[in-house]
Amino acid sequence: MFIDAFLLNSLFAALMLACISGPLGCVTVWKGMARFGETFAHVALFGAVIATLGGILPGYGMIFVALLLALFLPFLTTRTRLSTDSLLGILAPSSVALALILVQQTSISIDFEALLFGELLATTNEDLLLIAIGIVLIGVLLFYLWSAVILDVLSRDLALSEGLPARLYDVLMTAGLGLFIALGVKIAGLLLINAFLVVPASCLVILSRHTRLAQSPERMAIGAVLLNCACVFLGLFLALLIDLPAGASICVVLFLAFCTISAFFR
Repeated sequence: MFIDAFLLNSLFAALMLACISGPLGCVTVWKGMARFGETFAHVALFGAVIATLGGILPGYGMIFVALLLALFLPFLTTRTRLSTDSLLGILAPSSVALALILVQQTSISIDFEALLFGELLATTNEDLLLIAIGIVLIGVLLFYLWSAVILDVLSRDLALSEGLPARLYDVLMTAGLGLFIALGVKIAGLLLINAFLVVPASCLVILSRHTRLAQSPERMAIGAVLLNCACVFLGLFLALLIDLPAGASICVVLFLAFCTISAFFR
């Protein structure tokens, strides 16, 4: 029974993350925000260190700092007049550097390998509950903003002319992305979280050029979900079959899926 629960928790956690990252990843790729995932993951790492110093669970620190970045990034962009990519390029290495300095100077114990690769096979019931709550919040956000976000992707000027608060929607979507990364880092790790967001959506962009199965935003989002879930099943199966790290195994399967689609659909 222990083995059954142990495997089911891992599978359910991975599938929940895979499902919500389908549409969220599509929006990320469409809006040219692929680098957001990497930067948010690095900032979440800094949040984990700060939380540990304060005697708080690292996961809560990750969520707080990621949401804080989501709220202040538009302000920083306006204030500095730098591109978002430039700011992300500054924040990502700076966050990791500060985290490493704090760890060294305070001698606290942080498992950076676990944050990088995750602990998918050590998922607890509490982890599942926290992920489920976060996924519901992000799902509701995507449901209500989906049409507006698609319009904004097609034409920012058209969205503004329709009276849509595009900047507010940017903040909300960025906050949703930050929450997803902060929730998933502990379980899936930085590598798999970024792969969940970018790889399936990129595959569906390629497929949309060659097949009708992915020629609408909704079909692309559904396709990304299905591809993510298929890679989760295959990756976990391989991890258990030949004793591989679960997160890394799923990551490799996603990469192989991308290579296969790229080879057949040029």
